[in-house]
Amino acid sequence: MDLRVGRAQELSFFNSRFDIKMYFYVVGGTMLSLNALSRAAYRHERFGEDSNPGVFLYAAFFTFYVLDYFIFERVQLYTYDLIHENLGFKLFWGGLVVYGWLFILPLWSMAA
Repeated sequence: MDLRVGRAQELSFFNSRFDIKMYFYVVGGTMLSLNALSRAAYRHERFGEDSNPGVFLYAAFFTFYVLDYFIFERVQLYTYDLIHENLGFKLFWGGLVVYGWLFILPLWSMAA
């Protein structure tokens, strides 16, 4: 019940080596970057040299953001929201769907 309503503080496995919060952040960020790059590749495949450079710039910025987040993860681990955010359905939804798929909607419209 605590997990469904968002009252669980932490959920980790394997002697706290696998943290669910960080898993959702990593999977969501990876989906965001892969979705951005796949849309840019689709745009290039469809239009070739006549492609809008904004699509590639948009994909590059998102990919840089995710890589920067993963490389300098130590800074992110001490942010207020990560430490005090409770684990629940909203974090599952936000980490996997909103972060990985909804941030990329403008790129889908540009790529089509």
